[in-house]
This record gives sequence, structure tokens and C-alpha cells, in this order.
Amino acid sequence: MSVRVRPSAPECKEVRIQLDMITLECPKCEAETKLSLVEKNYEGPRRCWKCHELFTIKIENNVLISCEPLSQEEFEKQQEIEALKAKFRKQ
Repeated sequence: MSVRVRPSAPECKEVRIQLDMITLECPKCEAETKLSLVEKNYEGPRRCWKCHELFTIKIENNVLISCEPLSQEEFEKQQEIEALKAKFRKQ
């Protein structure tokens, strides 16, 4: 009779990631929303949960730098560009 023995697994260590919470206010309907970021900088699209308006936001060091309106067409174009970037990163 043979028994297969697997080598012992490496020690698991607990990893904690500090998420920074930012409160944003929609410029159109003034709805408040909370956004958690792993990194202190972010630039990209954001949709209001209440009025569904699209905006491009820029956050640096957990501070909102800019918030500009974004059309659905511009949003779709940005998504296509990001998808292409991701595709070429994988190659």
C-alpha cells in the first residue's frame, strides 16, 4: 500500500491592507458617497449612485483635485482604451 504525502504548506501570514475612505459629494444632485481606495491616488470615471451622472475624478494623496462631467460616449471610449491597455500588458 502506498500513501501520497504532500509537503507541508508554507506558513500562512495575515496580510492587512489599509483602505482609505473618502467622502465625495455629487456636483449635480449633492448625494454623498463613500469611496475606499487601496492607493492614495486615483484618476478615472465615477458614477453617482443616486442620479447616475458620470464624472471623471482625480484624487491625489486622498484629496479630491478635480471632478469633471463625463458623457456616456467618452466613458465608453475610456473603457475601450483601458481594455486595450490590459490586453497588451498580458502579452
